[in-house]
Amino acid sequence: NTSYSDYMSCNDNHNATDPQCMCDNWIDRVISKVDPDTACHDHGGNKCSFHTGMGNCTCTCSQESLDNSNKYIGMMPVYMDFTSDSYYGQWFSHPKATECDEDEEVGAARQDGSVCTWKRHREARIVKGWQVLQNGFNTSSSTTIDPALAKQNADAFRKSFADAPMQPWGCEDTVSVLV
Repeated sequence: NTSYSDYMSCNDNHNATDPQCMCDNWIDRVISKVDPDTACHDHGGNKCSFHTGMGNCTCTCSQESLDNSNKYIGMMPVYMDFTSDSYYGQWFSHPKATECDEDEEVGAARQDGSVCTWKRHREARIVKGWQVLQNGFNTSSSTTIDPALAKQNADAFRKSFADAPMQPWGCEDTVSVLV
């Protein structure tokens, strides 16, 4: 993929307020159909598996891959099932250090020599978990993904977003503090 850097796994540090991204982990490689055996091993040097557990598995990436992924958005394909070729979509990783501030343009050089390479859209559509559950999200879990269940859950998200259209912005929606 020449449009994105390599995907980085994030949140493995279990701190949602300061997620850390690192070389893509074993389960993300399995989900994206990248052979994990070339870069991942357990603490004994053996191949990783569902039985060894992700916490006991270490994956390594080249320094060039890490450098690019720490600068540019990463992407990986996602498949519905570990054993089939049912393409489901894409996951993206966003390097925190190169996020543009609200007043920066993408590609802007900073005083420290770094460049901001991506920017969040100002507006977001948000749904709450209860809404997705109400619209049919199935919470059952398994080590394999049933394509029909994945479609059901994707449809639950689509319906939740469709039911919560973006509202027009107005000055009354902001809070001002005068100093």
